[in-house]
Amino acid sequence: GEVSKEIEISIIDDDMSEPDVTFCVVLSDLQGVGVVLVQDMVPVTIVDDDESGILMFELPTKEASVEDAFVDLPVIRRNGMDGMVTVDYATQDGTGPAAVAGQHYKETKGTLVLESGEDRAKIRIPLLAAGGNKMLVFKIVLSNPLGGAVLGKRAMCRIILVPGRNAPSKIKSNTKRSRRRSKCLKGEEEEEFSLWKAYKEQYQEAIMPELQDGANNVWFDMLLHYTSITWKLICASIPPSEWAGSYPTFLGSNIILVGIIFLTKEVANLLGCELTLSPVMTGLTLVALGTSL
Repeated sequence: GEVSKEIEISIIDDDMSEPDVTFCVVLSDLQGVGVVLVQDMVPVTIVDDDESGILMFELPTKEASVEDAFVDLPVIRRNGMDGMVTVDYATQDGTGPAAVAGQHYKETKGTLVLESGEDRAKIRIPLLAAGGNKMLVFKIVLSNPLGGAVLGKRAMCRIILVPGRNAPSKIKSNTKRSRRRSKCLKGEEEEEFSLWKAYKEQYQEAIMPELQDGANNVWFDMLLHYTSITWKLICASIPPSEWAGSYPTFLGSNIILVGIIFLTKEVANLLGCELTLSPVMTGLTLVALGTSL
C-alpha cells in the first residue's frame, strides 16, 4: 500500500561564494510486476547562500579643492562580506565644466580588491594643480564585479573640483573676504573684487548639494537640500558682503527678513481666521511660532 518514498541526499556546506550548481538523481534497475518508470531522472539545484555583498561608492558626489594633491573615494560593501571580491574602476572626464585627464587630474584605473570580511576600501586619484578659478567636474565608474559581488545603485561618483579651497567643509567659513584678508597678512597681492563673479559663487553654493565624508544618510541630506533650495536661492540674491563696505548686504538682508515676516503674518492670519482664533491668540501662537521658525 506504500505509494511514495523519499530519497535523502546530504549536501556539504562551505563558506565559499560560488554560482549555483546542479546535479541529477537517476532511477534505474526497476523491479516489480506491472510497474512502469515514468520519469527516471530529476535535476537538483544547490542554491549558494554565501552572499558576497553589494559594492558601491559611499557618496554619489565628492568635493575636493584644486589645490589638493589627491582625493580619496570610499567604496563600501553591503549585504554580505563572504569571500574575496574584486571590482574594476576607471576615471572619465565630466560634462559642462569638465575636468580633463592629464590636465586637472591623473587618469586612474585599476582593480580594487576586498578580502573576505572587509567591508570598505578606498580609491585614490591624484589631482593636478591646474584648475584655475573654475569649478570642474569629472567622474569615476565601477564595473566588472567578480567573486559573487554585484554593483549597487551608486556605481558612479562625481568629483567636483572647487577653486580656492584648501579643505572642503559643510560650513563655508573660508569666504572670499577671509581669503583676501589672509593674502594681505601674508603680503600677497589682493585679488580684484568682481560683483558678478561673487554672485555666481553664491548661486553655485546654493544649488550644489553639500555632502560630508562619512555621512550615513546621503539621500536624506539630498532631500533636505532640494526641499530648502528655494530659500537658498532667495538668500543667494543678497549682495555679497565684500561689496561697498557691506551696506548693500545689510540692506538686502533686512528687506528679505521683513518680507519673510510679512508673508508669515499673512499666512498665519488666514489660518487663524479659518480656525476662528482671536487676533491676540493668532499673534501669540501662529505668528510667533512662524517667525521663530
